Amino acid sequence: MNQSDGSWEETPRCRQCNGELKLVKAEGPVETYRCVSCGFEVVGVVTPRLDEFIKSLGPRGKLRVRWGGKVAGAKETHALRQLAPDLQAKSVPEALALLRVKNEWVFEEITRSQAKDLEQKATALGLESSMEFPDAQ
Repeated sequence: MNQSDGSWEETPRCRQCNGELKLVKAEGPVETYRCVSCGFEVVGVVTPRLDEFIKSLGPRGKLRVRWGGKVAGAKETHALRQLAPDLQAKSVPEALALLRVKNEWVFEEITRSQAKDLEQKATALGLESSMEFPDAQ
């Protein structure tokens, strides 16, 4: 049924008799095929293509995290390092120097659920935040 590289042939074939397989049932990612010649059934889990999976996650947006219009200090740097992997990878002095020339940290291309999670964490750390999504929900 699968080629050696793991991709589907144009017409799926029965591994018992090499007859043609027809899709008889699809529930979510689980598909059942039946051979038109011998009746052999094959059940498999189908994974979506990457672009379809990303689209299924919903629209992408931004979360802007701010620290009250003041210059970022040690407290703000510590809080943001808990949220942003980019800042975690930097030393504390590097992160502090980077944040001192900014008035916000922007998380881009994130899902709504990621934004909500980060927003809750930012609020708990004493930071302000705002979400921007194309569908404005």
